[in-house]
Amino acid sequence: MRAAAEGGSGFRRRGRYRPHHKAQRRREAGSEHTGDSRRDVRWHRGRVHRGDQGPVIACVDSNIILDVVTNDPVFADQSEQLLGAVYDSGSLLICELVYAEIVPRFSTRERLDSGLSALGVRIVEGGADVAYLAGRKWAEYRAAGGSRERLLADFVIGAHALLRADCLLTRDRGFYRSYFPELRLMESRT
Repeated sequence: MRAAAEGGSGFRRRGRYRPHHKAQRRREAGSEHTGDSRRDVRWHRGRVHRGDQGPVIACVDSNIILDVVTNDPVFADQSEQLLGAVYDSGSLLICELVYAEIVPRFSTRERLDSGLSALGVRIVEGGADVAYLAGRKWAEYRAAGGSRERLLADFVIGAHALLRADCLLTRDRGFYRSYFPELRLMESRT
């Protein structure tokens, strides 16, 4: 929704997606990821579930957030559905680079932070292990003849999701499947 960038919170609230739901305390209490990114995360009856019944921890790519913020005519509903399904089942995280990528859509930092809060999204720092993995993957990409078309930021987002979450919510599935094949990707079901 453009209102988010121009002044209002701009985030849509309808259906089952309820920010600050009572389950938020449970999600925040279990927010640390154990490092096993291959847990069974799947859709079942319109909700996202993990095989071990624990809360799902999902990293969110900027394209999913921007779909909702800008009310994209093609992807907004699907992205909102996906955010809501994961929110109901666990936690939504972003890395610092996703935060930086969505800054231009907001007029102030306060509006950006309140908008992310309304979505139930938290910023989780990557650290040296994420930076190292991203650098290694990017070096492999460049050594294999990859162009500078792909920025290092994409590799940082993938490494962050792999090391800090169960899955990544993104529309850029082709890239992440190619360079992070072990990363679980979630897409909306219509």
